[in-house]
Amino acid sequence: MSVSLRALQLRSGFLYLLVLSFGFLPAVLAQQVSPELLHGLTWRLIGPYRAGRVSAVAGIAGDPKTYYMGTPGGGVWKTTNAGTTWLPIFDQAHVASIGDLVVAPSNPNIIYVATGEQTDGNGVWKSTDAGSTWSNIGIRDSRFNPSLLVDPKDANVVYVAAPGESVRTAFQTPCDAYAKNQAAAAKLASESLPALNKLLAAEKLAAVTYTAPPASVPACAR
Repeated sequence: MSVSLRALQLRSGFLYLLVLSFGFLPAVLAQQVSPELLHGLTWRLIGPYRAGRVSAVAGIAGDPKTYYMGTPGGGVWKTTNAGTTWLPIFDQAHVASIGDLVVAPSNPNIIYVATGEQTDGNGVWKSTDAGSTWSNIGIRDSRFNPSLLVDPKDANVVYVAAPGESVRTAFQTPCDAYAKNQAAAAKLASESLPALNKLLAAEKLAAVTYTAPPASVPACAR
């Protein structure tokens, strides 16, 4: 029995539409999942499988598979497959203690790492190629750097919490150091706090205030 050309065209068109509809089916079903079905989900460990604490975690907006993790004594790790595997990416820095880690919101290839948490660090490091290479950008004398904040619009503007005592060696006596550090802190606060608080407000974080310490301490009284 022969089949007409028109019948073959109709059959081919039907099969094409059927395949096309199955191609769109997963996307349609994904959009129709009820939130109630998610209630049974529970947290699970996705690695790395190591003992100890995690001091910093960062992800990339719009990329559900790439994450970075900093540890107090194990360096920085990266996953590009949602935690199936993790790779150490900070070994070239020769410092294992991580205080904080931030991916620049405006450029996911730029990453800042503040070192010094469980043990001494050696400043702040920066990568411009998503963690492939690193360079130390300063604050080497601060042994512990617990926090970073990167401007969401300008990846080159970063604030670092960097306590330390090394600046005191620049002065002849502790009393001179106290007076000069107090003046320097007041000057820095007046110049930097407005911009910092504007950034914090955009992130819905509490503003930073500066309270001047006493004009002198008993040991420095003359």
